[in-house]
Amino acid sequence: MLRGKTHWLVKALSRVLITSPQFFAVLLKVGFLFKKSGLSALGRPALRAAGLPVLASMDAHTNEAPLRNLDDLVAKRENQENPAYRYFAACGTRYLFPRVGVATMEALDGLNGRGSYLGNPCCGLLAYNYGDLSDARELAKKNIEHGERNGTENIVGDCSSCVAHLKTYPQLFLKAGDEQWRLRAAVFAARVRDCAELYGDHADKLPSAVAEGVETTYHDSCRAINPQGIKSSPRRAAKRAAGASFCEMEGADACCGGAGAFGFVHEDLSDGLLKTKVSNIASIQAEVVLTNSTSCLIQLARGLGKYYPDAKVLHLSEYVAAALQKK
Repeated sequence: MLRGKTHWLVKALSRVLITSPQFFAVLLKVGFLFKKSGLSALGRPALRAAGLPVLASMDAHTNEAPLRNLDDLVAKRENQENPAYRYFAACGTRYLFPRVGVATMEALDGLNGRGSYLGNPCCGLLAYNYGDLSDARELAKKNIEHGERNGTENIVGDCSSCVAHLKTYPQLFLKAGDEQWRLRAAVFAARVRDCAELYGDHADKLPSAVAEGVETTYHDSCRAINPQGIKSSPRRAAKRAAGASFCEMEGADACCGGAGAFGFVHEDLSDGLLKTKVSNIASIQAEVVLTNSTSCLIQLARGLGKYYPDAKVLHLSEYVAAALQKK
């Protein structure tokens, strides 16, 4: 029953993101108003009684509720001439962590040259993960067409899960008759970069050891280190800024238990993974944990607040942008 209702919710969310992302943004702002007022917490028992514990869990696990999304903050940077890159906004960054999107563009501007906001649709990962391949293909086509209309520069994202999905777009078009879309998807995917890759490429432009004195470590998101193979690049940037204060933790590449909706649907399993991750962070007495995925930001913020409040989690973009400001 839980699986059925969870799938229905994801399907409904996917359809809204396809047909009316503006309406989705309005709904989310209303929800965030309820969150800020404390009224959403009062509704959790009703959600559980209605057989929707996933929604109750999502509300409980979500700490940030910004009333201005990333479109509100940087949309004026769309369609700039001759940009050094095109910034792809993941839904998590766009709606839940707009501060991360702002930091990413600041960091990329400082290291790579001024870029442009792509103003893209949802990447379709949510639909894909729940088996709705028709919705996933529809969103992929929208993004491919959007990318084709907006130049040939690198398309850079800051949520490793979404970036990994963008890079695998050609796999959505393996059926007979999809050859043209597969070729277009391959061209699009070749343009996509994870911001963590670029930070590593330009780490020598970062001021050295500006964050020294604050013990810092790095958590590999599953979708960065596994499908993309991104391991050394983010560490080059982090080590450059942290200097001798950077410390590698045990199990840095192990899952923290976030994994999108997994953390909400399978809370016990998720919490077990989270406790192990936080224990590894505490064992080196880290004060700052860096990562590169929306799910990891949510999960680690929850875990550190609950089990090890001496540390905080930051997106790598926030760390790099702060380092550049001290240059």
